[in-house]
Amino acid sequence: MSDPTTPAEEPVVPATGPVEPATTPAATPVEPAAAPVAPPTAPAADPYAQPTATAQPAYAQPAYAQPAYQQPAYAQQPYAAGPKTNTLAIITLVLALVSISLGAVITGHISLKQIKQTNEGGRTLALVGLIIGYVGCAGWILFWLLGVILPIVLGVGMFGLAGMSDPYYGY
Repeated sequence: MSDPTTPAEEPVVPATGPVEPATTPAATPVEPAAAPVAPPTAPAADPYAQPTATAQPAYAQPAYAQPAYQQPAYAQQPYAAGPKTNTLAIITLVLALVSISLGAVITGHISLKQIKQTNEGGRTLALVGLIIGYVGCAGWILFWLLGVILPIVLGVGMFGLAGMSDPYYGY
């Protein structure tokens, strides 16, 4: 679209020969050039506008990276396994816990001897089994003495004296 106030531009035709200046009695007045137009800018962001699909949701936490764990500068030694546990020491403890006290005492002494000779582990197991075995043996001895033998001895004595007396004696 052309503006009716601005004159139409004449097409420029290349000259084929020498160009002579135009001789016109009066030069046409030149209008001042229009002010340069600034390129269009984006509208300012509205601080109260709803977030767009590309914006981060309001509930999202900012991503903070935690520092990476640093390994010590020295090389770590692999875990050294202790000595092998004596099997008889384990058996000693099991026998003591299931109240087979005499077996626990016997296997406890054997396992302590083996541990001393072979430098195996399990000395504590053997000692605990041995102590529980001795306590159990003492308990069995007390049971037989006080619970079985003593009542028999006292009962036979009482019945023996009662059996020897004459029920009609003294009448």
